[in-house]
Amino acid sequence: MQKISKKHPCRVNTIQTDCVITPFFERKKGVLVSGCEVESTVWDTGATNTIISSAVIDALGLKPVRQTQIEGVGGCMDSSVYKINIYVDGCLEFTGIEALSGDIGDYDVIIGMDIITLGDFVITNKDDQTWFAFRYPSSEHIEF
Repeated sequence: MQKISKKHPCRVNTIQTDCVITPFFERKKGVLVSGCEVESTVWDTGATNTIISSAVIDALGLKPVRQTQIEGVGGCMDSSVYKINIYVDGCLEFTGIEALSGDIGDYDVIIGMDIITLGDFVITNKDDQTWFAFRYPSSEHIEF
């Protein structure tokens, strides 16, 4: 099981982690693939899909695997789809993720529900401290 926990000394309204993005590859012993380190990664339950910025796409020289149409706040638009691997804070590994390209403001990566629904995602705010935890794969139901 893979897992990550982050504890903030105050209440925060954005869950952020670091990650490394690589082009998709199937892991083989002795094969090294360079990646793009991203400090501005946000977890977004309002995003259906994972999204990567043009800066990440350009840094890795990614080529789209296909085109698709997406619907956002501003309406429908075309988007390229890129197959990538994501390594979050050295704790989580997601391979073969189909990420969309997008103009995502201050962030280079948005981790969307396509990844979040693979595991168990929890946020608590007891004593005005935000704690975030994610485990993958999902292992049991959480009930309050």
